[in-house]
Amino acid sequence: SLAEKKIPLTLLMAKLKEVNTMTANFQQTVLDGSRVIQKNNGKLYLQRPYKFQWKEAPPSSQMIISNGQIIWIYDEALEQVTIKPIDLKSNDSPIFLLTANLNKLSKEFIITYEKTNRKEIFLLTPKVGNASAYQWVKLIYQDQKLSELLLEDNLSQITRLIFSKMILNNKLPTRLFTFIPPSGVVVV
Repeated sequence: SLAEKKIPLTLLMAKLKEVNTMTANFQQTVLDGSRVIQKNNGKLYLQRPYKFQWKEAPPSSQMIISNGQIIWIYDEALEQVTIKPIDLKSNDSPIFLLTANLNKLSKEFIITYEKTNRKEIFLLTPKVGNASAYQWVKLIYQDQKLSELLLEDNLSQITRLIFSKMILNNKLPTRLFTFIPPSGVVVV
């Protein structure tokens, strides 16, 4: 029924609405079948709407920053930065889901919900006809906090993010969401 369909959306929106900013450590694993093809960790800062900083720890050297209008993708090893405007129609980054306009979620995804002992699991599947970079996204909450984000991309690879040391709604400095390329860095 329509009411049942609204329940997961209402629950998820309530959870996302509570978070204006988030700071967390992450551990990322990318799997192709059962084979690990990438593993890294780092730190994530989020602020509504559409602002984030994703910084991978060495040996990886990628940093992705959004100020709400522009995204900088900085690769320290290659000494290059790619700058592009945010495309709010695109769901390229699952991080966008966490900072997105909440009405966008209901328009673009079918959301289902499952509750176990200590976990709440939201499965977001793009609606038919919505161009999406992935087949599904799973948000897993444990003890009221987002503990994991999983997604399957269009190449059937699964990315799993595990969050730790999470701080919610702390004041974040503006400088986290802007990027000034170091001298000598090639702008693409």
